[in-house]
Amino acid sequence: MRYKKIPKRIKPTPLPDWDKNIDSPMAHIIAVSMNRYGQPIRLFTVNRWISFETWYDAKHTTEFVKKFKFTLDDDQHWQILDNWVENMLHLFAPQITWLNEQRDKTIANWQKKHPNSNAYEDHGLEELSEIPINLADQVHWIAG
Repeated sequence: MRYKKIPKRIKPTPLPDWDKNIDSPMAHIIAVSMNRYGQPIRLFTVNRWISFETWYDAKHTTEFVKKFKFTLDDDQHWQILDNWVENMLHLFAPQITWLNEQRDKTIANWQKKHPNSNAYEDHGLEELSEIPINLADQVHWIAG
């Protein structure tokens, strides 16, 4: 999610270098892993040094997912991808919220174990949380 689309009342996590990646101002909501057939199989979060992002606490995830909207391009091929990404976010919103909560817990635990380290920039800490997903199962679960 681009920084300009984030409501001004929501502030980045108060890190000493919160604006380090302001030239590429975005908040990373989730990463999607695909199999060789193009099916989504896993959701995961990554550390700040990997995604070059402005970091926001997990408590904002639900609102970010609700507000997330691509500005549709005139190119139909991009519209298909944009719609797919938006729908994945909404379809897996509960898991994405949980994953971001786990992400923050992983960072907090890392800082406790490595007090002299900046957990957000520590290259020993890459993936912060993950969960396998199944598109068909999720649709059935939502359809109830």
